[in-house]
Amino acid sequence: MHEKWPLTILSTVTFAEANGKTTVTVIWIPVDATESERKTFEEGRESMNAGWSGTFDRLDDYLAQA
Repeated sequence: MHEKWPLTILSTVTFAEANGKTTVTVIWIPVDATESERKTFEEGRESMNAGWSGTFDRLDDYLAQA
């Protein structure tokens, strides 16, 4: 992990159902972070999104085969 990464992050995950499909929303907020830590966090947001998307893609594949 980057040395300027915030030590505490609040992650909120919500699930919503519509028309038989579930939408998952993940929100991350650095807590008690310095300006430098917040900047590092924001710069890493695209990577975090890719990580979550990849994880859910693999879950979809798994569930389709189960």
